[in-house]
Amino acid sequence: MAGHHPIFAPSAFPALVHCRHFRNSGAESANATRGTIQHELLAKLLTGQPIPDDVDTNDLACVEWAVNNINTVTSAENRLVEAGLMLLDDDWQEITFGTADVVSMVPRANGDTLVVADYKSGNYKDYKPQLHVYARMAMQRYGVNRCECRILFGMDRRYEMFVVNYNETDYIIDIINKINAGQLGEEKANEFCCYCMYQSTCPQTQAIVTAVAKADGYDITGLVDWSIDNATPEKLSQMYTAATWLEKFAERIKEGVKQKIKDGTEVPGYRFVSITRRSITDIPAAFQASGLTQEEFLDACTVSAAKLEKKMGKTNFGANMASLVHESISEQLKRTSYEKSS
Repeated sequence: MAGHHPIFAPSAFPALVHCRHFRNSGAESANATRGTIQHELLAKLLTGQPIPDDVDTNDLACVEWAVNNINTVTSAENRLVEAGLMLLDDDWQEITFGTADVVSMVPRANGDTLVVADYKSGNYKDYKPQLHVYARMAMQRYGVNRCECRILFGMDRRYEMFVVNYNETDYIIDIINKINAGQLGEEKANEFCCYCMYQSTCPQTQAIVTAVAKADGYDITGLVDWSIDNATPEKLSQMYTAATWLEKFAERIKEGVKQKIKDGTEVPGYRFVSITRRSITDIPAAFQASGLTQEEFLDACTVSAAKLEKKMGKTNFGANMASLVHESISEQLKRTSYEKSS
């Protein structure tokens, strides 16, 4: 069996059980950033470390719920937080490794019980295969054949608890062996396709997109291959137009689902979360109440260039403020007339 391979990261297995072609794109996103922040909070709260003063209240509420749940089954004395684990083959050679949020041998009346818990900051998905990998790793480490698993969904305030035996995780090794042998099988669409580096070129994804577009009256059957690298200028234009349509289509779907939830429909894995954004409306009063020096107060403030220009007038603003304005440029494509070259 091959040694450590990054495609065998525990987080990849929820997708690999459906499609052995899956490879994590590694792309950063706002959701991934929020997940990192919440996992850092989780580790701090579980180990008694101080948390930042400026922590987002929603992030903190999600994580505190998870900590309370974890504290019902483990204690600081018997748990490892951010536990590094290894997956070993039959010859005790490392295949891959991972980090579980919590691993604990919990003393109970009928003997010690191995518990593995993992926190999720996003909406519900089937992450059981990831926990099965962690469980197999932990069972190898502690020499036991049974593991109690918990998946904690902070946003939804729900958790899954299940027990897995060692031989029930043998399918993990079977997947690894088949991938190493090049036995990938057919591509299969699943809920984790959006994280795959092959999403834009996958025939299953293309077939789904084409069918959805056709149902909405948009024909993109000519875009059989969505690969950008070798596309002609004409095809790049087609692809961008199609992608723009798909964006609008997706927004219509999302807005429709949001309205259903607002109207009282319970949609599994999704709920509205109130996000509080604070602003100061009376600047002079805030300065007086702050107790700060003028320099300290101004250091905490930002000025809207557009609003200041409106107050001063464009000519006056340009003459007196040009050297003080920092400009950041964002680029976007604008639709133009296009003639196909002969």
